[in-house]
Amino acid sequence: MPANIKSLKASRRLDATGSPALQVKLTTSTGGTYTSLVPLASPEHVHHGIYNTSDIIAPRLLGTRFDVRTDQSKIDTFVAESSSEKKIVTLGKEERLAVSVAVARAGADGLVSVCSFPSFFIYSCES
Repeated sequence: MPANIKSLKASRRLDATGSPALQVKLTTSTGGTYTSLVPLASPEHVHHGIYNTSDIIAPRLLGTRFDVRTDQSKIDTFVAESSSEKKIVTLGKEERLAVSVAVARAGADGLVSVCSFPSFFIYSCES
């Protein structure tokens, strides 16, 4: 069963240093929710980053059938190409990175079992 993007939302958060950051929360059709947190170049970019992610990137991605487990590079290319279209505002690197990291986390979910690591990394492992 493919894990398509069901929702993509952006919000403002503070990073560990108290600086503004862009948080992207991605939900897949399989029910998983994945987040990313990317620092912003300046506080003035907060609203711009939220708008670009929620109102420009999200509606375009929701209309696609990309599988987050296998289509990471296609999604990254799609988002980058969306930025270059004349009718769409230029997307900043923070928005593109935040979406990419959330997609990568969603795609990696369930691919690696803790039990597959060497035993010196594991305190206990249940099968």
